[in-house]
Amino acid sequence: MKKAATAVLLLSLAISIAPSRISSVALAQSAQDGESREMIRNRMTKLLKYVGLEKVTQADLDTMVDLWSRAAKPGLSVDERTTAFRDLFIQYRALHGVDSSNVTQAVTGLAQAAATSVQNGARLDLRLPEPRGPVSGDYIHVEKSGRGPLPMLLIAGAGIDGRELYRSFVERNKERYTMHVVTLPGAGLARPQPWPETFDISRRPWLNNIEQSLLRLVEKISQGKIVVVGTAMGGYFAARLALLKPERVRAAVLVDAQVNVPLRSPASPDRPATLQERMALVKTYAPTPQLFPSADVPRDRAEIKKLLDDPKSTHPVVKNWMAFAVKNEALSKQWSLEALAGGFYLRGVRYGAEILTTDLTEDLARLSVPTLAMSALPDSESPQARRAIGATQWAEIKRLYPSIPLTLVTFADTRSFISEDNPVEFDRALSNFLSGLALACRTRVSRDRFVA
Repeated sequence: MKKAATAVLLLSLAISIAPSRISSVALAQSAQDGESREMIRNRMTKLLKYVGLEKVTQADLDTMVDLWSRAAKPGLSVDERTTAFRDLFIQYRALHGVDSSNVTQAVTGLAQAAATSVQNGARLDLRLPEPRGPVSGDYIHVEKSGRGPLPMLLIAGAGIDGRELYRSFVERNKERYTMHVVTLPGAGLARPQPWPETFDISRRPWLNNIEQSLLRLVEKISQGKIVVVGTAMGGYFAARLALLKPERVRAAVLVDAQVNVPLRSPASPDRPATLQERMALVKTYAPTPQLFPSADVPRDRAEIKKLLDDPKSTHPVVKNWMAFAVKNEALSKQWSLEALAGGFYLRGVRYGAEILTTDLTEDLARLSVPTLAMSALPDSESPQARRAIGATQWAEIKRLYPSIPLTLVTFADTRSFISEDNPVEFDRALSNFLSGLALACRTRVSRDRFVA
């Protein structure tokens, strides 16, 4: 049913937006702080144009202003605010020509997440992101390390400085590999990409820009074949390089990477959504950050650190968000501090939304590059202790295409940044894979291990 597909999508959006929106400058005065109706109306007009709704009637515009102001009104109970957000989201979707009558439960769940965010101190802000403009040119940062005979491209996940993520790996393997360490835009020394001129996430301007930069980099750094390693979102790009440039990629290593977000077809729940269906769903259902409450982050790094270190802090954004990725608490807090201070969370929402529009499952049917998929099985203390999406995802892909050169290994009691959490076994698995050896690790290996 379409309801099931929409429920999954809206849940994904609630998870990605609720804890994630921050601003690099102080938030503008919101409706509950005495913002005039005319100012709200002007900003709502700009927002609707930004999302492609340029022919909205005056009556619909006034309705959106009323519903937004109601959701932002101080003093509402959680139930009242949930109702206000639900009505706002339903009206926004109606402007896109989408009937919400059969997905009330899904929309209510998103509204409840928004209301809870307000209760925890977040608020609404109608301003559009700045600066906006064409997304072109290279925004990634690349640093070369090591002097080994095998060229390697190391792609970090979004929001983390690649030099920090791979620092210990580079030090351990500087005699084995010549490594080009990539930091994605907005982290470390990598410049942030400008915000797209229009909101349309189905065009994937940020992902496409990064992909083009990486394709140029692959051509530049070596005349022969290279090994591409990517962690988290970096793993998505490593998979794309293996698919697009098989003549230049010797092997791909995907570290706790997810190459699709499960989403069923609106037309038939028995099959996954096609790429066209997925893009249409995300384009029409995704609430913009301006329609979801946000929380400001202190400008002072010391204040951010204080909030991170305070176990009683209820700040809706300043949290140790890297705790899911690495066990070392001090290190995870330091990386969270860097991301927060750099304003990554707002950009993280955009990355997450664009990722929702892509699914590499069908593309992987033509995978010809030997590929190692490393999946973490989190320890019981991890914020994602029950998460094993990566391993399940790769097992399903191998079931669909048993002949593709895909090897799967899982690491027990390990979090997403496997090279940092389990360095000995990570290096061993990688070395053995590249040497064509069996994966003989002390870590628990999936019974459904697939050897190329």
